[in-house]
Amino acid sequence: MSAITIAARRTVDGIRSVATTLITVCFVFMLVAVGLQVLGRYIVHFNIADFTELATFAQVWMGFLGAGLAMRRGTVFAIESLPAMLPLLYARVLKVAITALSVLFQGLMVYGGSILVEAGFFQTSPTMMIPMWIIYGVIPVGSVYFAFEVILHAIEHWDAPFGNEGMGGDLGEGT
Repeated sequence: MSAITIAARRTVDGIRSVATTLITVCFVFMLVAVGLQVLGRYIVHFNIADFTELATFAQVWMGFLGAGLAMRRGTVFAIESLPAMLPLLYARVLKVAITALSVLFQGLMVYGGSILVEAGFFQTSPTMMIPMWIIYGVIPVGSVYFAFEVILHAIEHWDAPFGNEGMGGDLGEGT
């Protein structure tokens, strides 16, 4: 294993640890906020709209950061039964193309998210008056993290890009 691969894996492991912690904090926060909102509305008869807004923002953060963790765990939607029948050479070419397109898409998300972050410096949320750049900031951050996971997945599965060890013809086998 090369030094670059080891450094990349350690970097992504650190990012993954931070993402897992943030997702856990957001989930617990969202659970408490929604619980307090329900208690306030139905027991005390007092609507606490602030908690609804904060729970929504926590859910957005969970979604963007959770996509990278889902990619890591292999739970992102993919159809791999047909590519798994390809010879290894073709499977690798297809995996590289899919990875490149995924990274390109995430690059577009970073670009669009950066525009939103810039606009968010002049906007606040309706109820809590939180600067929106804090909320929008997860779009480029989560997209970069997802791109790292996609690239690392392609590297780690180079010998069996679609779980296709021993499948397909012998074109490209052993390369």
